[in-house]
Amino acid sequence: MKNSYRALITATAAAVLGIAGTATSIAAPASATAHPTGCTNKYYKGPYAGMEGWQASCSNSNGGRYKAVVICTPFLGGQDVILEPTSWQTSGKSIVYCPEFTIVKSGGITTRGY
Repeated sequence: MKNSYRALITATAAAVLGIAGTATSIAAPASATAHPTGCTNKYYKGPYAGMEGWQASCSNSNGGRYKAVVICTPFLGGQDVILEPTSWQTSGKSIVYCPEFTIVKSGGITTRGY
């Protein structure tokens, strides 16, 4: 968990400084065991107007868990908002939306092993 948090902070700092691309992949170190594999993440357009966020999924959980992370920018300026779902996934899609009056800046995926 500590490594995932550190990776998220590093990716956020890079995104704020304009170093990262539009999608920042966040994952645990390669030395960790039982982390999900075959993971992808991308921008997600929701079913209704104004709903946008980030989607993440992994083809094999390996006993670990994953979830999407999104960085949203307020329309009228101010600090970016970093959001992630409250629940971890072991299969399927993890989707997180930006709140009203914000747009997607970037996003990624965070994983944890057991």
